Amino acid sequence: MMLIFWLACQNAQKNDDSAVATEATPAIPDFPLSQCGLREYNLLPTDTMGTIVSSERRDEFSFSKEALQALYNSFDFPLPQPETGVETHFIQYTTQDKGEEVLATGLIVIPTDIEEEMLTVLWEHFTLGLNDTCAPTAIGIAGAAHPVLFASLGNVVVAPDYIGMSGWRGESDTLHPYIVAEPTAIASLDSLRALHHFVEDEAPDIRIRKDHMVIWGASEGGFASLFTDRYLPHYAPEFESKATVAAIPPTDVLWLAKYGTEHLGETTLGILGSI
Repeated sequence: MMLIFWLACQNAQKNDDSAVATEATPAIPDFPLSQCGLREYNLLPTDTMGTIVSSERRDEFSFSKEALQALYNSFDFPLPQPETGVETHFIQYTTQDKGEEVLATGLIVIPTDIEEEMLTVLWEHFTLGLNDTCAPTAIGIAGAAHPVLFASLGNVVVAPDYIGMSGWRGESDTLHPYIVAEPTAIASLDSLRALHHFVEDEAPDIRIRKDHMVIWGASEGGFASLFTDRYLPHYAPEFESKATVAAIPPTDVLWLAKYGTEHLGETTLGILGSI
């Protein structure tokens, strides 16, 4: 059912997986685009996507190992104990939405006491809301806790806020497109590009590779991780995911829509949020 739902919003004709880039011709993704009543548009080249526009170290979310242990004890996290301290940075970066360049925000968390090469975790958050004030970078430690604790296990973590959720800088001109595959996947993949730009410019001693990462999400983030994995070879073929983890993802959207309209409950609120 998930496949049927996704294909219903795509072009009938499918072209090559991705455009081939040369030094003179930047890569322009070539895959079916959303057609659910939207205007026609073409995607922009990806060579300028993920460019860091602004970044800021956030001391209030940078912790020693001992402070992280206290944070760990305050939440019910099904994770191992913290192994290292972390340093957190908020970022604003370029991405695209319906063929136009837009700015998105997110956060990067880097372990402080590890010298060897590290795994990258793309953390995609669960449902928090539909506008800027609900973004992880806007809601304090509640929004940063999961990325911080994942990083405390020795991983470099990048966590996008998603389009329509500019949390710490700028204002979105649209609501967050809730449970919509294309903008969610694109903003998430461009956050990976932003991470590598950030490391090259601000943390050159950090060792990460584009072919050594995991995509991880829960609830709405589980939906996001599945489609980020699907778009990965077509929109950001320079990256390779070793694993994709999708915890309790809303995969059968048609069934959920039907259930939410027939039974008043949490599913109903989710359907209202996606309209």
